Amino acid sequence: MLPNTRGPKQYTRKLLSSVVTAQILYAAPVWAEAASVKSYMRGVEATYRLCVTRIACSFRTISEDAALVIAGHVPLAELIRERKEKEIFVVMQDRRALPSRADLKAAATRRSMEN
Repeated sequence: MLPNTRGPKQYTRKLLSSVVTAQILYAAPVWAEAASVKSYMRGVEATYRLCVTRIACSFRTISEDAALVIAGHVPLAELIRERKEKEIFVVMQDRRALPSRADLKAAATRRSMEN
């Protein structure tokens, strides 16, 4: 994807990574339950880790947590859970009166940061 050193600047790397993340999270609420199976997530997590490692301009020996902090990303499992929660709230909102979509999104993001 990208070399560890030289190459594009960090903001360009983040842009490319955001495209990959969007593709990974496409229809995440639908397949969120399958994300609990380790063998299903192995390839997806490897791709996400590679993106985060390249943004951080680090080598593969860096821990995933350190790479996520340096790159300013959230763990993939949290993103999937957050998307699933948002979808559930949107479906519930269609059925009855609930807070606005922006309030629900903020609440889901807040819960992600707490975990």
